[in-house]
Amino acid sequence: PFKAALFAVQAIGSCLVNGPMAQRLFRRFDAAVTGDGKRWPFKNYSALYAGTIPHIGLYFRVFHLAGIEPRTFHGVGFSMAPRPLLALLPQMFLGKPTGSPNLLEAKLSRMEMTFPEPLRYTIDGDLYGPEEKIVIEPGPRLTVVVR
Repeated sequence: PFKAALFAVQAIGSCLVNGPMAQRLFRRFDAAVTGDGKRWPFKNYSALYAGTIPHIGLYFRVFHLAGIEPRTFHGVGFSMAPRPLLALLPQMFLGKPTGSPNLLEAKLSRMEMTFPEPLRYTIDGDLYGPEEKIVIEPGPRLTVVVR
């Protein structure tokens, strides 16, 4: 938790001044995105996310649409500079819709992203790719038993 909180403070500080960390975290890229077959309107994004559990850590409920229905997840895409994103943090923390026209979010069963050039991506902090196309669909629900 301490490292996560430190990272969050550094990222927020960098977003305030449009610093190097913010520029790396939210480097813009072109993508064609469809969610459940519907084309998303942006052509250029700062970030695309998907999650199956509401919390991303430190009690941020970014994926508040996750877990509502079986075999769905919460897809998020935004097209804005890092500093305006800071104004949306309270709603994201509380798990509320932001109402921002620059941030799209939806409960989805399939999200497809196509890029004009291969991009790297992360899953749970691990770096993969580069890929020209990424398709996200939920798998079977797992039950984990710890003895």
